[in-house]
Formats: sequence, structure tokens, C-alpha cells
Amino acid sequence: SGCPIFLLLIAGALAAGTLYFANQRGWIKLPDFMSFSSPQPEEKPRPPAPGTEQSNVPPPDTAKLAPPSPATTAPKTTDKTPAVAERRPLYPAVKAQDLERARSCYAKGDFAGAGRSLEGCERSEVEDAATTTQARVLVKKARIFDVLTGRIKPNALATAPKLEQITLDSGGTFVGKVISESDDELKLLVPGGIEMPASKDKIATRKPVARSVLEEKLKTRLDERERSLKPDRAGGYYSLAYYCWQYGLQQDAVPYLDKAVEKDDFPCLIRVFGGNDSDSLIQTWCELTGKPNPESQKQPPLPADPTIKSSGKPDPKALTPKLPSDLSGDPVKNMNLAQGRHDEGVKFFRDSFGDSAQSIDNLHRAHGQFQEALLILEKVPDSTPGKEKLLTQCQMLLADVRKRWR
Repeated sequence: SGCPIFLLLIAGALAAGTLYFANQRGWIKLPDFMSFSSPQPEEKPRPPAPGTEQSNVPPPDTAKLAPPSPATTAPKTTDKTPAVAERRPLYPAVKAQDLERARSCYAKGDFAGAGRSLEGCERSEVEDAATTTQARVLVKKARIFDVLTGRIKPNALATAPKLEQITLDSGGTFVGKVISESDDELKLLVPGGIEMPASKDKIATRKPVARSVLEEKLKTRLDERERSLKPDRAGGYYSLAYYCWQYGLQQDAVPYLDKAVEKDDFPCLIRVFGGNDSDSLIQTWCELTGKPNPESQKQPPLPADPTIKSSGKPDPKALTPKLPSDLSGDPVKNMNLAQGRHDEGVKFFRDSFGDSAQSIDNLHRAHGQFQEALLILEKVPDSTPGKEKLLTQCQMLLADVRKRWR
């Protein structure tokens, strides 16, 4: 009937409740299939929020994360700055033996040989070293001196195959080259470009001599010239070098060249003796000495005109500059006239360095030519191409002539 079934349901509910209570208290443990709690689905790990990713690296040491002390705040550039690749030279440094060979040539006045011994040393690809630096200085000086000395006219005594010494009855002794001779007289070329006639009946002794005898007399005259030298000018030292070079004493000339090249007015000599290479040689001089080109500087006032006497009147022996009769209104033609006077002045100035009786006359002629060039340039408009450069050169040369005036 329905009553017993109802009782069975009540008894089953009471039993289930008892089991649930005992299971919750932990008194008994039921199998999983009899568990009263519904199974929870397996929870998958959530992906970290953007910017909060964690690496597998162990957590950092908190001591290392402490703020650095002031002494350690400077960044270590060696750790963070990328290493710069070292630039390796393509060619090795100049060898010591090559430098010594070049110095030997240079000391003898063989400037071309010195340059050949160190050819290529000025290239930037050559390794920097003490020998390389010294070689580059030597090459620059050799390049300048090779051109300048190449324009020195050798004296006839420098290449004379035979030299003779003549002693007169009066006691005078002369060494030189016999350039003419007759039955009664001979003519002897002696230092200074002097042609000395001597009557044979007044000659006490006559004999051939070695070149060393002439060199001894030449060096005695050199000492006298050096004592009167003005050491503040390049021209003074160069005149001594010129004297030595024209008589074949190249080795004695080199020390004077070395002193001359250090003077501020040396570019003026480059203009006189450099010819078409003057511009490049002046640039080489600037690189050698580290000095600016004086032609690019404001020129000082000209020295006093030596042709004007203290009375204010011109010296009647001096050449009076004047404007040429063919001066025109054409600036280009007038520039050509001024350039011609400049070129003639340079020629006379160059010849004035020679040891000859004409050296003083040549100096005076150079003075007149440069003065005329400046007079012509006064008539040329400032805007005329080339005027400023020619004007500066004439001013510098005229100033140097006046310093050497005698």
C-alpha cells in the first residue's frame, strides 16, 4: 500500500542527511561518486595583463636594486658605449733608416734626394709615429729649398776645373780662375765677380791650387758677412745661403736656409725665387710653420724711402719712378703694365743677392720697378680682378728691398 512506501522515503532521506552531516564533519569519507558537492571544472591560468609579464629569471636581489650612491651614479661608458672600430693605417710608419738617409741628403743640400728617400710619407694613410712626423717636416723644407736654390746662379769659380794662386810683388795674394792671358798680362776672376788684371812682370809667384784653398778664402768672407747680419729678417740669412750656394758650398748653406725659413717674411723670398710654384710653396710654408700667409694680412706701413736724403731731396743717383707714357684708361692694360714692372723688379731683386759688383745696382733697379708698379696700380680701380693680390705683393717686395738697401 501507499503507507509503507512513504515511510521508506522518509527513512532514506534521514539516512542521506545523516551521511551528509557525518561527511561534512569529517567523521567519514565517502567515495567521489557519492560526494554531495558538484565537481568544479579545472581552472586554467589566466594570461598576465599587458605590461606585467614575468620572465623565468629569478627575482632580482633587492640589495642590487637599492639607489646608487653619488659616487657610483656616473654611467659606465665602457659597458654601454659600443666599441668604435680602430682605424688601421694602410702603410707602416717611416723607417728610421729611411729618415736618416734623407737627413744625410738634406745636410749636403741634395733636397731632391731627401724627397725621394721619403716619398709618400705625407699621405694620411701612413702610420703616425715620431719618424713619420719628422719625415714630413723634412720633406716640406726640402720641397721649398729645392725650388729656391734651383734659381741661384752658380758662380764661375764654383765649377772651374783649374784654380790658380797669384802673389804680386806688392804682397797681395789672389786665388781664382784665369779667364784671359796674353804675353804681358793675365786677367784673374776672383770672388765677388771681380776680373782682376795683373801684369806678368809684377807677379812674384803663380801656381795651381786645390779647391780647398779657394774655399778657405770664401769662408773668411762669409764670416765677415755674417758679423754684419741682421738676424730679424729672412733675407739676411738667405743672402748668406745664396753666397754659399753660388760658390758650391751647399753644405754650408743649409743651416742658413733653416734659419731663414722660420722668419715671418720668408714668403717674400718665395715670391722672388719660387717662380710659378710660389703659391703652392707659400701654402707649404704655412703648413710647415703653422703661420698665416702674410699676403692675407694687413700690410704694415712701408719703411722710409732710402732714395730720399735727410734734406728731403731725392738722391740724384737713385732711379726716379714715373708713370709710363703708354698708361691708358683700360684697367686690364694698366694691370698688365703693373705686372710687367713687378716681374722686372723680381728679376732685379733676385740678381741682387749675387756676390757681384752689380748686386747693389740690381737692388736699386728693383726698388724703382716696384715703385712704378705701385704708381700704376693707383690708377687701376679696386674692383679690377687681381689688383689686390698684385698690390700686396709689390708692397711686400718693396718693403724687403728697403730693408736690404745699401
